[in-house]
Amino acid sequence: MIGLPMDAVVTAIGAVVIALVIVLVIFSGRLSKAARSTVEIVVGILLFPTVTGLWAWRAIEGVRDQDWLYAGLMAVAAAVFAVIGFYAIRRRTLAPFAKRSK
Repeated sequence: MIGLPMDAVVTAIGAVVIALVIVLVIFSGRLSKAARSTVEIVVGILLFPTVTGLWAWRAIEGVRDQDWLYAGLMAVAAAVFAVIGFYAIRRRTLAPFAKRSK
């Protein structure tokens, strides 16, 4: 690694993912349905593992610091986001539990 602190790396990755989500929201009305679906898949593949990894890393830091409440909360958040991400990527959408339009 280049010697960057892990906080800087995670912040940079998180900023890129959040920027992608904002761009998707802004331009989703102008995209065709096929293009929007493809962009949602790409954003989902980047978003869910990144956030899950961030929260899992924070949980590990909480264990190292012996802050059990924080570690537990971050572990639960990581697990929930991992499950949501699994369903989102599988259903090819960013809103995996939303009702599908008929």
